[in-house]
Amino acid sequence: MIKFVLTLTMLFMVSVAAADVKAESASDGVAPASPVTGDTQTMTESTEDNTAPDTTNSKTIDIDPQNPGVTPNEIITDNSRQARPTSDFANDHDVQMLIVIEPFIELHTGPGVGYPVFHVIEQAKTIQILKRKTDWFKVRTQQDITGWVSREQIEKTLTQAGVRRSFKDVLLDDYLASRLEFGVSGGLFENDQSVTLRGGYRFSKNVFFELAYTKIAGKFSSSTLYQANIYMQLYADTTFTPLFLIGYGKFQNVPASTLVNATDQTLDMGNAGIGLKYYLTDRFYFRVDATTYVVLVGDNRSDEYTHYHGGFSFFF
Repeated sequence: MIKFVLTLTMLFMVSVAAADVKAESASDGVAPASPVTGDTQTMTESTEDNTAPDTTNSKTIDIDPQNPGVTPNEIITDNSRQARPTSDFANDHDVQMLIVIEPFIELHTGPGVGYPVFHVIEQAKTIQILKRKTDWFKVRTQQDITGWVSREQIEKTLTQAGVRRSFKDVLLDDYLASRLEFGVSGGLFENDQSVTLRGGYRFSKNVFFELAYTKIAGKFSSSTLYQANIYMQLYADTTFTPLFLIGYGKFQNVPASTLVNATDQTLDMGNAGIGLKYYLTDRFYFRVDATTYVVLVGDNRSDEYTHYHGGFSFFF
Protein backbone atom coordinates (compact mmCIF):
# COMPACT_ATOMS: atom_id res chain seq x y z
CA MET A 1 0.00 0.00 0.00
CA ILE A 2 2.73 2.46 0.92
CA LYS A 3 4.57 1.72 -2.37
CA PHE A 4 1.40 2.54 -4.29
CA VAL A 5 0.97 5.82 -2.38
CA LEU A 6 4.61 6.77 -2.99
CA THR A 7 4.38 5.99 -6.72
CA LEU A 8 1.10 7.89 -7.15
CA THR A 9 2.44 10.90 -5.27
CA MET A 10 5.66 10.98 -7.31
CA LEU A 11 3.77 10.84 -10.62
CA PHE A 12 1.44 13.66 -9.57
CA MET A 13 4.26 15.88 -8.37
CA VAL A 14 6.30 15.40 -11.53
CA SER A 15 3.35 16.22 -13.79
CA VAL A 16 2.37 19.35 -11.87
CA ALA A 17 5.99 20.50 -11.62
CA ALA A 18 6.36 20.20 -15.39
CA ALA A 19 3.20 22.24 -15.93
CA ASP A 20 4.40 24.82 -13.41
CA VAL A 21 7.77 25.23 -15.16
CA LYS A 22 6.04 25.52 -18.53
CA ALA A 23 3.72 28.23 -17.20
CA GLU A 24 6.61 30.18 -15.71
CA SER A 25 8.59 29.94 -18.96
CA ALA A 26 5.62 31.27 -20.88
CA SER A 27 5.17 34.15 -18.46
CA ASP A 28 8.84 35.08 -18.78
CA GLY A 29 8.29 35.83 -22.43
CA VAL A 30 5.85 38.67 -21.67
CA ALA A 31 7.52 42.03 -21.54
CA PRO A 32 6.70 44.00 -18.39
CA ALA A 33 4.71 47.20 -18.62
CA SER A 34 6.76 50.35 -19.11
CA PRO A 35 5.57 52.94 -16.62
CA VAL A 36 5.45 56.49 -17.90
CA THR A 37 6.55 59.09 -15.41
CA GLY A 38 5.70 62.71 -15.29
CA ASP A 39 3.59 65.31 -13.52
CA THR A 40 0.37 67.01 -14.56
CA GLN A 41 0.61 68.48 -18.05
CA THR A 42 0.28 72.24 -18.42
CA MET A 43 -1.56 73.39 -21.53
CA THR A 44 -1.75 76.81 -23.17
CA GLU A 45 -4.47 77.79 -25.54
CA SER A 46 -3.08 79.38 -28.74
CA THR A 47 -4.41 82.73 -29.97
CA GLU A 48 -6.17 83.03 -33.32
CA ASP A 49 -3.63 85.49 -34.86
CA ASN A 50 -0.74 82.94 -34.71
CA THR A 51 1.21 85.08 -32.26
CA ALA A 52 3.48 83.56 -29.60
CA PRO A 53 1.50 81.87 -26.85
CA ASP A 54 0.93 83.88 -23.72
CA THR A 55 2.28 81.57 -21.01
CA THR A 56 0.99 83.89 -18.30
CA ASN A 57 -2.51 82.70 -19.09
CA SER A 58 -1.60 79.02 -19.19
CA LYS A 59 -3.72 76.69 -17.15
CA THR A 60 -3.25 73.21 -15.72
CA ILE A 61 -5.70 70.58 -16.87
CA ASP A 62 -5.96 66.80 -16.86
CA ILE A 63 -5.84 65.67 -20.44
CA ASP A 64 -8.57 63.23 -21.36
CA PRO A 65 -9.05 61.96 -24.92
CA GLN A 66 -12.80 62.24 -24.35
CA ASN A 67 -12.59 65.84 -23.11
CA PRO A 68 -13.94 68.07 -25.90
CA GLY A 69 -12.25 71.09 -24.36
CA VAL A 70 -8.78 69.82 -25.35
CA THR A 71 -7.89 70.41 -29.01
CA PRO A 72 -4.88 69.30 -31.06
CA ASN A 73 -3.67 72.92 -31.28
CA GLU A 74 -3.04 73.19 -27.55
CA ILE A 75 0.64 73.52 -26.57
CA ILE A 76 2.46 71.87 -23.67
CA THR A 77 4.48 74.48 -21.82
CA ASP A 78 6.12 72.42 -19.02
CA ASN A 79 8.48 70.47 -21.33
CA SER A 80 6.48 67.27 -20.77
CA ARG A 81 4.77 65.41 -23.55
CA GLN A 82 1.04 65.40 -24.07
CA ALA A 83 -0.71 62.58 -22.27
CA ARG A 84 -2.49 60.20 -24.57
CA PRO A 85 -3.84 56.67 -24.35
CA THR A 86 -1.30 53.96 -25.08
CA SER A 87 -2.22 51.57 -27.86
CA ASP A 88 -1.26 48.54 -25.75
CA PHE A 89 -2.93 49.58 -22.49
CA ALA A 90 -5.85 47.17 -22.84
CA ASN A 91 -3.58 44.43 -24.24
CA ASP A 92 -1.00 44.55 -21.44
CA HIS A 93 -1.76 41.23 -19.73
CA ASP A 94 1.35 41.22 -17.53
CA VAL A 95 -0.15 43.71 -15.08
CA GLN A 96 -3.46 43.76 -13.25
CA MET A 97 -6.26 46.01 -14.48
CA LEU A 98 -8.70 47.62 -12.06
CA ILE A 99 -11.80 49.77 -12.52
CA VAL A 100 -12.58 52.73 -10.25
CA ILE A 101 -16.05 52.46 -8.68
CA GLU A 102 -15.90 55.41 -6.26
CA PRO A 103 -16.46 58.98 -7.50
CA PHE A 104 -12.67 59.35 -7.69
CA ILE A 105 -9.35 58.16 -6.27
CA GLU A 106 -6.30 60.34 -5.71
CA LEU A 107 -2.83 59.99 -7.22
CA HIS A 108 0.12 61.01 -5.04
CA THR A 109 3.59 61.82 -6.32
CA GLY A 110 5.11 59.24 -3.96
CA PRO A 111 4.21 56.27 -1.71
CA GLY A 112 2.94 58.12 1.36
CA VAL A 113 0.40 60.64 2.63
CA GLY A 114 3.18 63.22 2.87
CA TYR A 115 3.45 63.33 -0.92
CA PRO A 116 1.06 65.80 -2.59
CA VAL A 117 -1.96 64.83 -4.65
CA PHE A 118 -1.42 65.86 -8.28
CA HIS A 119 -4.20 64.07 -10.13
CA VAL A 120 -7.57 62.38 -9.56
CA ILE A 121 -8.94 59.40 -11.43
CA GLU A 122 -12.67 59.54 -12.02
CA GLN A 123 -15.27 56.83 -11.65
CA ALA A 124 -15.38 54.07 -14.31
CA LYS A 125 -11.79 54.75 -15.41
CA THR A 126 -9.36 51.83 -15.76
CA ILE A 127 -5.93 51.72 -14.12
CA GLN A 128 -2.99 49.32 -14.14
CA ILE A 129 -1.06 48.26 -11.02
CA LEU A 130 2.66 48.51 -11.77
CA LYS A 131 4.22 47.70 -8.39
CA ARG A 132 3.68 47.86 -4.64
CA LYS A 133 5.58 49.43 -1.75
CA THR A 134 4.16 48.58 1.69
CA ASP A 135 0.52 49.78 1.58
CA TRP A 136 0.96 51.95 -1.50
CA PHE A 137 0.56 50.97 -5.15
CA LYS A 138 2.08 52.59 -8.19
CA VAL A 139 -0.57 52.76 -10.92
CA ARG A 140 -0.87 53.99 -14.50
CA THR A 141 -3.96 55.51 -16.10
CA GLN A 142 -5.18 55.16 -19.66
CA GLN A 143 -3.58 58.56 -20.35
CA ASP A 144 -0.09 57.37 -19.28
CA ILE A 145 -0.23 59.28 -16.00
CA THR A 146 1.53 57.39 -13.20
CA GLY A 147 1.27 57.94 -9.47
CA TRP A 148 0.78 56.27 -6.11
CA VAL A 149 -2.52 55.15 -4.58
CA SER A 150 -3.09 54.00 -1.00
CA ARG A 151 -4.37 50.54 -0.15
CA GLU A 152 -7.62 52.01 1.18
CA GLN A 153 -8.36 53.49 -2.22
CA ILE A 154 -7.27 50.38 -4.11
CA GLU A 155 -10.06 48.64 -2.23
CA LYS A 156 -12.45 51.06 -3.94
CA THR A 157 -11.87 49.35 -7.29
CA LEU A 158 -13.15 46.33 -9.15
CA THR A 159 -11.21 43.70 -11.07
CA GLN A 160 -12.11 43.17 -14.71
CA ALA A 161 -14.22 40.22 -13.56
CA GLY A 162 -16.37 42.65 -11.58
CA VAL A 163 -15.10 41.56 -8.15
CA ARG A 164 -14.11 44.13 -5.55
CA ARG A 165 -10.37 44.27 -4.85
CA SER A 166 -10.14 43.42 -1.13
CA PHE A 167 -7.39 43.70 1.45
CA LYS A 168 -7.36 39.91 1.65
CA ASP A 169 -6.48 39.81 -2.05
CA VAL A 170 -3.59 42.16 -1.35
CA LEU A 171 -2.35 39.88 1.42
CA LEU A 172 -2.68 36.86 -0.86
CA ASP A 173 -0.41 38.65 -3.32
CA ASP A 174 2.16 38.88 -0.51
CA TYR A 175 1.95 35.14 -0.01
CA LEU A 176 2.43 34.41 -3.71
CA ALA A 177 5.52 36.64 -3.78
CA SER A 178 7.09 35.08 -0.68
CA ARG A 179 9.95 32.55 -0.76
CA LEU A 180 10.59 31.48 2.85
CA GLU A 181 8.20 30.07 5.42
CA PHE A 182 8.45 28.68 8.95
CA GLY A 183 5.89 26.86 11.05
CA VAL A 184 5.06 24.82 14.12
CA SER A 185 2.46 22.12 14.58
CA GLY A 186 1.25 19.60 17.11
CA GLY A 187 -0.43 16.24 16.73
CA LEU A 188 -0.36 12.50 17.26
CA PHE A 189 2.28 10.07 16.03
CA GLU A 190 0.36 6.83 16.36
CA ASN A 191 -0.94 7.41 19.93
CA ASP A 192 1.92 9.56 21.18
CA GLN A 193 1.98 13.35 21.27
CA SER A 194 4.27 15.16 18.84
CA VAL A 195 5.60 18.64 18.10
CA THR A 196 6.98 19.58 14.67
CA LEU A 197 9.09 22.53 13.57
CA ARG A 198 9.52 23.14 9.85
CA GLY A 199 11.08 25.57 7.45
CA GLY A 200 10.52 25.74 3.70
CA TYR A 201 11.68 27.45 0.53
CA ARG A 202 9.44 28.05 -2.49
CA PHE A 203 11.13 26.93 -5.72
CA SER A 204 8.24 27.92 -7.97
CA LYS A 205 4.59 28.84 -7.74
CA ASN A 206 3.57 25.37 -6.55
CA VAL A 207 6.70 23.49 -5.45
CA PHE A 208 8.43 23.79 -2.04
CA PHE A 209 11.45 22.23 -0.38
CA GLU A 210 11.01 21.67 3.35
CA LEU A 211 13.09 20.60 6.34
CA ALA A 212 11.20 19.29 9.36
CA TYR A 213 12.10 18.28 12.91
CA THR A 214 9.59 16.24 14.94
CA LYS A 215 9.84 15.30 18.62
CA ILE A 216 7.67 12.44 19.90
CA ALA A 217 7.09 11.75 23.58
CA GLY A 218 6.12 8.10 24.13
CA LYS A 219 5.50 6.05 27.24
CA PHE A 220 8.36 3.62 26.68
CA SER A 221 10.64 5.68 24.44
CA SER A 222 11.15 9.10 22.90
CA SER A 223 11.65 9.48 19.18
CA THR A 224 12.96 12.17 16.85
CA LEU A 225 12.29 12.53 13.14
CA TYR A 226 14.60 14.43 10.79
CA GLN A 227 12.96 14.98 7.40
CA ALA A 228 13.71 16.54 4.03
CA ASN A 229 10.50 16.86 2.00
CA ILE A 230 9.33 18.09 -1.36
CA TYR A 231 5.73 19.19 -1.26
CA MET A 232 3.46 20.55 -3.93
CA GLN A 233 0.30 22.56 -3.50
CA LEU A 234 -2.43 22.00 -6.04
CA TYR A 235 -3.50 25.66 -6.35
CA ALA A 236 -1.27 28.71 -5.92
CA ASP A 237 -3.80 31.55 -6.16
CA THR A 238 -6.53 30.46 -3.76
CA THR A 239 -6.89 30.77 0.00
CA PHE A 240 -7.57 27.03 0.35
CA THR A 241 -5.47 24.35 -1.35
CA PRO A 242 -4.60 20.68 -0.92
CA LEU A 243 -0.96 19.60 -0.94
CA PHE A 244 1.03 16.41 -1.52
CA LEU A 245 4.44 15.63 -0.06
CA ILE A 246 7.15 13.01 -0.30
CA GLY A 247 10.43 12.84 1.58
CA TYR A 248 13.30 11.01 3.17
CA GLY A 249 14.84 11.20 6.62
CA LYS A 250 16.09 9.57 9.78
CA PHE A 251 14.13 7.97 12.60
CA GLN A 252 15.92 8.12 15.95
CA ASN A 253 14.50 6.13 18.86
CA VAL A 254 15.72 6.35 22.46
CA PRO A 255 14.14 3.77 24.84
CA ALA A 256 13.27 4.67 28.41
CA SER A 257 15.95 3.90 30.97
CA THR A 258 13.61 1.49 32.74
CA LEU A 259 13.69 -0.93 29.82
CA VAL A 260 16.22 -3.76 30.07
CA ASN A 261 18.68 -4.40 27.22
CA ALA A 262 17.11 -1.70 25.06
CA THR A 263 19.44 0.20 22.74
CA ASP A 264 19.22 3.47 20.82
CA GLN A 265 18.41 3.22 17.14
CA THR A 266 18.88 5.54 14.17
CA LEU A 267 17.13 4.21 11.07
CA ASP A 268 16.38 5.33 7.53
CA MET A 269 12.80 6.18 6.66
CA GLY A 270 10.69 7.38 3.74
CA ASN A 271 7.43 9.26 3.98
CA ALA A 272 4.51 10.38 1.86
CA GLY A 273 1.42 12.32 2.78
CA ILE A 274 -1.35 14.74 1.97
CA GLY A 275 -2.39 17.96 3.60
CA LEU A 276 -4.43 21.15 3.42
CA LYS A 277 -3.35 24.79 3.61
CA TYR A 278 -5.72 27.62 4.48
CA TYR A 279 -4.46 31.17 4.08
CA LEU A 280 -5.49 33.31 7.08
CA THR A 281 -4.21 36.88 7.18
CA ASP A 282 -1.13 39.07 7.31
CA ARG A 283 1.56 36.47 6.49
CA PHE A 284 -0.01 33.50 8.30
CA TYR A 285 -1.67 30.31 7.14
CA PHE A 286 -3.03 27.17 8.82
CA ARG A 287 -1.89 23.73 7.69
CA VAL A 288 -2.89 20.14 8.53
CA ASP A 289 -1.04 16.99 7.41
CA ALA A 290 -1.58 13.24 7.39
CA THR A 291 1.70 11.43 6.75
CA THR A 292 2.70 7.78 6.56
CA TYR A 293 6.28 6.81 7.47
CA VAL A 294 8.06 3.62 6.44
CA VAL A 295 10.99 2.92 8.77
CA LEU A 296 13.59 0.43 7.50
CA VAL A 297 14.35 -1.71 10.53
CA GLY A 298 16.32 -4.43 8.75
CA ASP A 299 17.01 -5.96 5.37
CA ASN A 300 13.67 -7.73 5.24
CA ARG A 301 11.66 -5.71 7.72
CA SER A 302 10.00 -2.32 7.82
CA ASP A 303 7.55 -0.67 10.19
CA GLU A 304 4.82 1.79 9.21
CA TYR A 305 3.63 4.72 11.32
CA THR A 306 0.93 7.34 10.81
CA HIS A 307 1.30 10.96 11.88
CA TYR A 308 -1.58 13.48 12.07
CA HIS A 309 -0.71 17.06 12.94
CA GLY A 310 -1.79 20.66 12.35
CA GLY A 311 -0.44 24.10 13.09
CA PHE A 312 0.39 27.61 11.90
CA SER A 313 3.08 28.94 9.58
CA PHE A 314 4.23 32.40 8.58
CA PHE A 315 5.94 33.46 5.36
CA PHE A 316 8.10 36.31 4.15
